[in-house]
Amino acid sequence: QNLDQHLLLAESFINKHNLSYAIYHYKVYLDYSDKPDSKIALMILKIFSECGLIRLVNKAFQNHNFGKHGLIHLIKGINLFNQKKWDDSINQLEIFLNNDITDFEIDGLYYLLTILFRKKHYSYIVELIDTKIQMIKKSELHFSIINLIKEIALFKLNNDNNIDNIL
Repeated sequence: QNLDQHLLLAESFINKHNLSYAIYHYKVYLDYSDKPDSKIALMILKIFSECGLIRLVNKAFQNHNFGKHGLIHLIKGINLFNQKKWDDSINQLEIFLNNDITDFEIDGLYYLLTILFRKKHYSYIVELIDTKIQMIKKSELHFSIINLIKEIALFKLNNDNNIDNIL
């Protein structure tokens, strides 16, 4: 189908970090599709939230019912992250990560780890990484990065020194 090609193109542009074209192809799909697809609309909102368009994302949630799709919690978590509402963001990201959604799970994990570092919750960082290790191991790159994050958290737990001492 011609419309399905727009979804493929959108995913391709997402992978190339070309967000404008990704949004364009998602929007074409939404506008011409016979069936409304809240996941596609949420994909667009995820991009907007990652770009820091807080008010636009909040307004979309006020004006539309996206059902109970798990991506809602990730998008709200990112939006709250951008507003520096750390505790509320943690709650949304934890809900997202505790669902059985594999799409963008690593994104949610990075946002949550960033907040936990900011709040100096090092033991929770280690516990979270250990809990999500099977998902993390699916990517050698993410496994390497997150393993370093865990090592830094363990160092902070054991030494309670300034991070500069590592370097």
